[in-house]
Amino acid sequence: MKFETIVCLSVLFVCIKGQTTQIPNYYCNQTNETVEFTLSSLVHSAWNPMTNCSLSRYIGSSTNNNICQSLSTHCFDYHTSNNTSLFAPAIECSILEACDNITYTCVSNTSVCIINSCCSAQTVCLPLSVTNFCISGNMSATASSTTSSMTTTKSVCATLITFDDIPSQSSSSGVVPNGYNDLNWTNVNYINASSTPISGFQRFLPVSPYVAYNPGGVNITIASANGSSFSFDRITWISAWRDNLTVSIALYRSGALRLSNSRVLNTVNSTTFSCSICTNIDTISFAASSGTPVSGWSQSGTEFVFDNLCISFGY
Repeated sequence: MKFETIVCLSVLFVCIKGQTTQIPNYYCNQTNETVEFTLSSLVHSAWNPMTNCSLSRYIGSSTNNNICQSLSTHCFDYHTSNNTSLFAPAIECSILEACDNITYTCVSNTSVCIINSCCSAQTVCLPLSVTNFCISGNMSATASSTTSSMTTTKSVCATLITFDDIPSQSSSSGVVPNGYNDLNWTNVNYINASSTPISGFQRFLPVSPYVAYNPGGVNITIASANGSSFSFDRITWISAWRDNLTVSIALYRSGALRLSNSRVLNTVNSTTFSCSICTNIDTISFAASSGTPVSGWSQSGTEFVFDNLCISFGY
């Protein structure tokens, strides 16, 4: 049996591999990473014959032209402690750090704990960046796996939240009410962007009658109104008054932290943050800090502006 190995990741400096039977060596680029896929027969995180471990293989169904996400790049089904699936190539065990076996967390915010690897320490930290090499498709049972065939595609942005349709909405500004789009909103206000002074509010694109923000720069919490799980798919945002404003993101399920990250916003243009693995959560938390106030503007707080929040219930 032959195995495909990514032998060079220029940013992460790790070695990654996934099972294949015929593909030759090839190079590709994914964001800031250059990788080389080559054949190898080493034990890895998705296969270990000594322990009869073999993860279900993930077969892409897309015709994506990106060779990093080609059908030749075999990926595997990793599970978190909450039974969420993550799809990525196999990784050499020696470069993976072990998780905390009690909290199932990783030291780095750019990794997530998986519990079903074929490494000697089954709970290991998977770098989130390697999930970029996999495309949508189906699970296929491997020789030692009993997993039946099942679809792994999910709805993206089943619920688009624009803040333009809030019941009894004021023409100027107000508080986003609990229950809006089946969510409870803590410290979230809406405002007619055209009524604001020169700021990130007016530079938000695409132009929308109403946008949301964190009044006074306070932390925001957005939670399922009935406890149902959802995925956090996408958000478009901009800093209101400061450049290089840091917004920390924390995602929870039943009070337990599942994923965390941060993004830097400026006042020049709005940006969109998308997440394909932010699933099985019931609460989103945002906290803004740092940044440099824009000279000459009327305010200097840590407010940020957001709109077009996409979620999908049941994922």
